[in-house]
Amino acid sequence: MVVTGSDPDNYEHLAQLSDEELVDRFNNGENAACQVIFDRHGRTIYAVVNSAGGDPEWTEDMVMEIFCEVLESLHSFSGQSAFATWLQRVARNVFYSELRKRRHRPQSVELAEDSAGEDPDVAEVVAQRDLAARALRRLSQLPEKPRTAIALRFLEYLTYREAAELLGEAVGTMKWRVADGLRRLRSILVKEEDPDVKQ
Repeated sequence: MVVTGSDPDNYEHLAQLSDEELVDRFNNGENAACQVIFDRHGRTIYAVVNSAGGDPEWTEDMVMEIFCEVLESLHSFSGQSAFATWLQRVARNVFYSELRKRRHRPQSVELAEDSAGEDPDVAEVVAQRDLAARALRRLSQLPEKPRTAIALRFLEYLTYREAAELLGEAVGTMKWRVADGLRRLRSILVKEEDPDVKQ
């Protein structure tokens, strides 16, 4: 992961801070702190994801998605336990939750037909298409960078590398923007379904 626009001198300064100080900096709006946190503890998340034995691209995507969730949860870090212990617990919770969600996702029409030899559940297929259509209609509500990243990845069908080269960014940054955009879209859709839900 690479945060664009990072100041090398500022990075060196942040790298000298404790985990707790980095969390405080990030929670107070200093986004560059997340780069140091990732460089320092990213291997912990990789270790959690590697336990599932997925392919490299899936592993990287999952690591970035988990790290986005970790950043979203940093405000809840109380300092009562070591940061590394807290991060591993959050990473495992997010990872297993995501695995459960993926395990229960409806299969595609083609896969369902090939594997079961029966007609797919039409209601499930329609529901998934409706969800995708709603998500696309909400793209305009996202900030420019994650909106552009999602459009290139899922509307223009570019690979992460192709999209990164087009925008002059690192592949890790592109994956970060897509994961961040998808997280924001999920939040918007959840609020639409239940306005009382707190994000």
